[in-house]
Amino acid sequence: MLIDIIREAAMGCVEEQAAGLLFGRVRTTEPLCIEVENRLTLDETRLILPLELKPREIEATFAGESKMLLVARGLLPGDRAALVRLGEYYLVAGRVAG
Repeated sequence: MLIDIIREAAMGCVEEQAAGLLFGRVRTTEPLCIEVENRLTLDETRLILPLELKPREIEATFAGESKMLLVARGLLPGDRAALVRLGEYYLVAGRVAG
């Protein structure tokens, strides 16, 4: 049946594009570009970036004075990042030491 053909095709895609853990270094942030093991350069079109790794500021008021506070600095050039391969895309799992 058609459903069996679709199921087989889907399973083949999953097996061919298995997830894997990689490490890279941030080259630029605007636009975001991460170099993986000196052999692969990923731009923001292939990266999935969680909110925790994006720069964020909030506005806060203290004693009647409004100020912007940095909540998350985001990724910076030179940061080492852990990436999880998800087929043709890569999830930036976080910053790592080193």
